[in-house]
Amino acid sequence: MSQTELSRRQFMQTAAATACACALCGVSSASASEKVPTTPLDAGKPDDFANDGVYDQFAKSRHILIVRHDNKLYAPTAVCTHKHCVVRAKDQVIVCPCHNSRYDVDGVPTRGPARKPLVRYSIRIQDGRIIIDPTQTFDPSKWNEPLAFITL
Repeated sequence: MSQTELSRRQFMQTAAATACACALCGVSSASASEKVPTTPLDAGKPDDFANDGVYDQFAKSRHILIVRHDNKLYAPTAVCTHKHCVVRAKDQVIVCPCHNSRYDVDGVPTRGPARKPLVRYSIRIQDGRIIIDPTQTFDPSKWNEPLAFITL
């Protein structure tokens, strides 16, 4: 066998290494590899969220969305419940760029593969500012609790 020919073993090793590399490439920068934030976020004033919709300006940096809907403000996680990619706002819905899961404005999945709703973080107004505390979460059974939303 010449030096340019691969043995079966060398071929299998190269193929396995390539497959592993390709799998790792699937973990994109959209992945929420960082830990969930543990410090409160000053998200601004209520007037900064004057219109109904999904606001994702804190999605990449803090993994937090802000939603205004039906005279309420709430703060769901910006991490998809399927493969933990960072979601974004698109046409007034929440979309995961990794596998195209979609959530309604409440954070409930409307199209898979995600099946679980997004958790919400504690949100309150303090000294005229919106403060979000990601250390306190609310699953859907607790979305009506006082710290799970702000009434405007």
